[in-house]
Amino acid sequence: MKVVYLLFILIACVALHHSLPIEDTKCANFCELNYAPICGTNDEGKTRTFANLCVLKSENCLRQSNFQKTAEGPCP
Repeated sequence: MKVVYLLFILIACVALHHSLPIEDTKCANFCELNYAPICGTNDEGKTRTFANLCVLKSENCLRQSNFQKTAEGPCP
């Protein structure tokens, strides 16, 4: 039983280590949970609905994309 417990702890530690970011990012890791949908459009003309402006900005930073807010509410 101790071996199973130690194996579980080892797997949890390895999983935690692999989930940590490799480099320090300046992107927002937390956005408020308020749902205030906005429509965003990128340079290629693709539209996407974001939960709020913070999520749009965070997505741009993390994925190095360039969505801009184009309308209040979800995209058509």
